[in-house]
Amino acid sequence: MAIWDFIGKDTNELTHGLHLYPAKLNPHIVRRLIKQYGPTAKNLLDPFCGSGTTLIEARLAGLNAIGSDINPTARFISQVKCQNYDVRALESFVENLSQELDSMKFIGLKTAITRSGFRNEQIRTWYPNKSIREIASIMELINSMNVAKESNENLILFAKVTLSDCLREVSIQRMGEWKNYRKENWRVTNLDKFYQPLIPLFRKKMRKNFLSVQQYAEALKETETFDTTNFHIDGTNCVINTDYSFMPESGFDLIITSPPYGDSPTTVAYEQFSWMTNVWLGLDPRPPGQLAKDMMGGEIAGVVEKTGCKIIDSAFSKMEDKFARSNYAFYRDYLKSIENISKVVNKDGHVCYIVGNRTSGGQNLRMDLFTRWAFEQNGFKRVGKIKRRRVPNTRMPAMIAINGKNIEKIKVRTMNHEYIIVCQKTAS
Repeated sequence: MAIWDFIGKDTNELTHGLHLYPAKLNPHIVRRLIKQYGPTAKNLLDPFCGSGTTLIEARLAGLNAIGSDINPTARFISQVKCQNYDVRALESFVENLSQELDSMKFIGLKTAITRSGFRNEQIRTWYPNKSIREIASIMELINSMNVAKESNENLILFAKVTLSDCLREVSIQRMGEWKNYRKENWRVTNLDKFYQPLIPLFRKKMRKNFLSVQQYAEALKETETFDTTNFHIDGTNCVINTDYSFMPESGFDLIITSPPYGDSPTTVAYEQFSWMTNVWLGLDPRPPGQLAKDMMGGEIAGVVEKTGCKIIDSAFSKMEDKFARSNYAFYRDYLKSIENISKVVNKDGHVCYIVGNRTSGGQNLRMDLFTRWAFEQNGFKRVGKIKRRRVPNTRMPAMIAINGKNIEKIKVRTMNHEYIIVCQKTAS
């Protein structure tokens, strides 16, 4: 088991640490899975690509990579992380932008709020006034930078992803949480007392991110994959279809992914985490809350039906109705996604899923067994035993309290381990 833990290994090397993102996949797991199950693979898919960990590692291993995620912030971060950069042009851009910050004119508060995309009464409960002006002013400066046309998009996106990574830190968000929780006593405190200067933070992150990009570019060149591999990212929702951009005609040789472990509101709140970036950068035109509804399990089921997997159906039958309907909705959508993914894998191709078994409604939900069962229903055979690994430094508590049917608080374990399921396609 310990060989999959990777305790103490750097998970932020290369561009993996370019931007904070919830529940990031450990790159060392991906690296080992590619080595074991993709030595002859050419095309890899990650249908839940998040911030791009699998795509980065795929390119280094000489694979072409397709990634998809319905969260615009995830796609935005992945795009910046995986790019081929002209390092010299990027270094010059970073130096020029850093210098321009010294003479930057600050936008007025009213204009800054209008440009932010937030409502006035909303943004002023999350940011000190000075922070609102600083963010809007830096955004305007980035958009006005004079760079070569062929490099413009990559450089501008690099600066914006750096600014995005500052947004939560200069707000009154509690940084130890993925969900949107403000700092204590914010209602009775002048928000100006929470103010943190943005410019030095932005400069520091920009320099760090440049060094990360430089390291990744060098690694790609050392492995001779800088010019020989490519990547594409889109917003395909695999619960609905698998119309991926640039999908190879023959299908995919390898899939490595870590899907959500449950519905967004009650597990990892991807929508809440991404809210600030999606609004400030104008990435998501959907109304508030719609992204969470579009994610797996976002639309609660009216009735609970059988999935066909005995261990999961049994767990649902022991839950209170509200928990059963919520969890069934997630597994219903998750099963649809596996059915769709199965169709785009080559015969003899491998799927590698990294999942967590959450506790909900008083029941431990064996997502690992469900995942293996679902692929076996769709023309795959299991490869080896399910591998278990410890999850260090997680923001999930070791224990949580839930209400039982008698309203008594019951403590149960949360996700302290991840499970790696590998299956191979046998049907053509």
